[in-house]
Amino acid sequence: MAKTTYVTFDPAGSIQTYAYYLNADVQIAGDWEDYLETYHGFVRAADGTISTFDPPNSIDTEVGGLTDSGLIVGWYTAADRSQHGFLRASDGTISIYDVPGSAGPTYIDAVNTKGTFAGSYADGSGAFPGFVQTSKGKLRRFNVNGAVEVDPRSINNAGAITGIYYDQQSNIHGFVRSDQGAISTFDWPGAVRTIPNAINSKDVIVGRYQGADRVPHGFIRIADGTLTALDHPDGVKGTSIANINDKGQIVGTFIDANGQYHGFIRSATGQFKNFDLKNATGTYAADIDGNGSIVGEYSDENQYLHGYLRTSSKR
Repeated sequence: MAKTTYVTFDPAGSIQTYAYYLNADVQIAGDWEDYLETYHGFVRAADGTISTFDPPNSIDTEVGGLTDSGLIVGWYTAADRSQHGFLRASDGTISIYDVPGSAGPTYIDAVNTKGTFAGSYADGSGAFPGFVQTSKGKLRRFNVNGAVEVDPRSINNAGAITGIYYDQQSNIHGFVRSDQGAISTFDWPGAVRTIPNAINSKDVIVGRYQGADRVPHGFIRIADGTLTALDHPDGVKGTSIANINDKGQIVGTFIDANGQYHGFIRSATGQFKNFDLKNATGTYAADIDGNGSIVGEYSDENQYLHGYLRTSSKR
């Protein structure tokens, strides 16, 4: 039998904590909001030490990913309202990144364990194409046919990218870019929006879609393009899948008949296990590592969000 342990945390001064990413060393990265409604980045070490950070002159910091080596990527808004990407090394050094020739903002939204990162940038025409750059500095720009904005959301270790794109009518669709650069688009049949959230080493993509009723439903897309719905059995009012690890374990959030939010983990063979933080009014799952540890947020009675780490060990 496995023993499950929960650890909760907040950076000092936080009124809202968003724990988004978990690496193999049990480091956690995400954002936190202060009383002035300004967002900052944080990283929590395995021993519980929390370090907060902002790029120079940032008035809003958004974390986009974390690697096993401790590299953190994201983007920020400067005091002059310009927006730039950043890379924070494991020693805390922050480098500012803009796509060469960018006519405006650069956003870094995903990174893999090799340090290859992906995002989007303003090209000067009013559009936001995507880009991917390796740790050695090799840059590739890309676009999706019919897109006015491309938003990469996850990149696997081979370099395959999944994310969303907006068309000229602001409809949201899914895409996947292979490690060789081939781009495929996809939508759940009849959906008004299709939102991939993560891709694993087997090119399995998970995410959510919404039909005309606007109820969120989970989906899985395997490497050959086959889409399968994945709703939690108790998700009467919705299911959202956040992430998948290389073992095929999936985490997400479902909404029950009373409108309550709960976290869940689904095994590679299809078994669901629900979980909630003690005294939480809502529990949300964000990421899962190769050992099945999970990070996310939970809301208290005042609807403030706090971070948590859920681990399981055999007795």
